Amino acid sequence: MPNACCDSTKPRVGTQQTVTLTVGTAGHIDHGKTALVRLLTGCDCDTLPEEKARGMTIDLGFATCNLPNNRRVGIVDVPGHERFIHNMVAGASGIDAVMLVVAADDGIMPQTLEHFHIVRLLGIRSGMIAITKIDIVPPERVTEVADAVKKLVAGSFLEGAPIVPISSKTAAGFDAFYDAFVATVDKTAEHRSEGPFLMHVERSFVLKGRGTIVSGIPRSGSVKVGDMLELLPSGKKSKVRGVQVYGQGADTGRAGECVALNIADMETTEAVRGTVLASPGYYSPARFINAKFHLIAVLDRPLKPRTAIRFHVGTADVTGHLVLPDTESLRPGMDAYVQIQLNDPVVAAPGDFFVVRMLSPACTLGGGYILEPEKKRMRRSRSDDWVETCSERENAFKDPLSAVAYVIENAGPKPMHLVELSKLSLVNQDAARGHLRTLCEQGKVLDFPGDR
Repeated sequence: MPNACCDSTKPRVGTQQTVTLTVGTAGHIDHGKTALVRLLTGCDCDTLPEEKARGMTIDLGFATCNLPNNRRVGIVDVPGHERFIHNMVAGASGIDAVMLVVAADDGIMPQTLEHFHIVRLLGIRSGMIAITKIDIVPPERVTEVADAVKKLVAGSFLEGAPIVPISSKTAAGFDAFYDAFVATVDKTAEHRSEGPFLMHVERSFVLKGRGTIVSGIPRSGSVKVGDMLELLPSGKKSKVRGVQVYGQGADTGRAGECVALNIADMETTEAVRGTVLASPGYYSPARFINAKFHLIAVLDRPLKPRTAIRFHVGTADVTGHLVLPDTESLRPGMDAYVQIQLNDPVVAAPGDFFVVRMLSPACTLGGGYILEPEKKRMRRSRSDDWVETCSERENAFKDPLSAVAYVIENAGPKPMHLVELSKLSLVNQDAARGHLRTLCEQGKVLDFPGDR
């Protein structure tokens, strides 16, 4: 299989250990995100002819960076132009840490602000800041831009993050930049793989003699050769014939890695961006989604009931409406339980982060996290039961142990098999078994007789 991620050209010694997380770029167009990734990894993420001709990133790019102690980590490079925000969100949905890039000549620009809001809404909690193009401005301008960036990120997860001046053209400042990058990776929590496999499809292509290759960054779980996966929302099941991680053959692909899968009996027209490959039986496409929503504070007016929106979750980009069942309007900076009513189904699991943008004029409204897919459409009338259920779901799915406890508590007197418990809790069977033992030790479950 060809590389799903461009691999670094730096030499390797021995077997590399993959750090199971991904770093993503963010920032305004022409602020040097792609050049910075090229300097760091040796990989040019602009591979499309249109990108070469226009000198502008249009789609997502992937690279691998070698770290000390024979480790490697993946990088996603995103476009900075406002017309390609949908591509930026698709890439940012799979990252764990961000590299916010601001050019020293321009300073903070519109997409600097929008990308910053988006990565916050997507739950990113780690990152660093690069001030680029320092070779074309005086030192006092670099200081001025760094001060402006500090004010921008104050009170956010990037407050106190490294702010590193660098020139991709002369490599001035590279050593400090590389040290900050490694430190950011080291302090970012790696993915746990106890959930069922779920990968939002980034792209698919055909390799002669092999068939269809599907790539992406798994959100949860792991996958190996021979596994049966389900393509959603279609429901088609196919077997995994080969696995690559960062362009190299691997036994297993895990959450947080850049993974390419050779999938049997599947067309590229089926596995398009926005679809999902998952462990069968765990996830169901839905058009109605209950969620916790935050309206960003910088907006100048309240959110109207049933606002027409563009909804981004994973790599999916779907139109619909945002309904406020529990309030007449929502002021900037406020949170609320909402229902997203979509024109087409998407796969969204509890805890998944999402972004909402207005259709016209196109701008980011806010985002939050999924509570549960819903089978019925909510009307704009207050329902205390609905609000209470949303609150319970929000608390229950903050960690796998509480999710297992919540499912058991709501099962009633009906016996539940481990397989069913695993699927409703969105953890694999081994993890469900371990959490049940913990609940038994805590006295919250009286008896667990094995795998029945």
